[in-house]
Amino acid sequence: MTARAGDVVDAATDAANQGEILCDQGKIDAAQALFEQALSVFAASDNPYLVAYVTDFIGRAHLRAHDTDAADEAFTRAAAGFAALGARELGWDARIRRAEVRNLEGRYAEAAHMAGEIFAEAGDEPLPAVLEAAAHRAVGRARAGLGDLDGAVRHGLQSLRLSGPSPFDRALSLACLSCWSATDAEQREAEAVDLLRGLGVEDPHSFFPETMNVSNAIGPAHWT
Repeated sequence: MTARAGDVVDAATDAANQGEILCDQGKIDAAQALFEQALSVFAASDNPYLVAYVTDFIGRAHLRAHDTDAADEAFTRAAAGFAALGARELGWDARIRRAEVRNLEGRYAEAAHMAGEIFAEAGDEPLPAVLEAAAHRAVGRARAGLGDLDGAVRHGLQSLRLSGPSPFDRALSLACLSCWSATDAEQREAEAVDLLRGLGVEDPHSFFPETMNVSNAIGPAHWT
């Protein structure tokens, strides 16, 4: 790869990372434009790792936009790409996000099974904390959707414990717990909203489970 070509790829990588931030903030159209731009560069450079990397980001944007078919297709392609490269943890991440697609579709039993497969495949091998937290949130949303709030809370507490110093992951875990348990629900909701607003998220409640079709009967309003 020439120095100029390397510069182009580096710029596309920066654009993809900026797109991830915009996607999390709810600026989906701007994020998608950066992702598509990066994908064209990565595909032209014949870099399957970066193609899978940005395809996963594209799936996240579709998921945030509630386009489940496009999200599932992108995460499936990303997971296959990572698997072909032996990047197991990144493949697991894409598969956990596919489980969240199933949650959004209301296919909770499938979601619980898909996320549970990650734990089974890892066995005694410890998962990276952020990845494990995401898996627990996915299972928790599924359990809540199936009416098992006690199970949802157990997974939510695990995800909160694993969130560590990441304000984004802590906010997501708190958002879940505020919708699944009356215990400290208002405080958890308020902290989650504050953390997400501090990260520039335009609509913090878009990350709360009740806005992702987990159950209309679950959520802070249910406790009042």
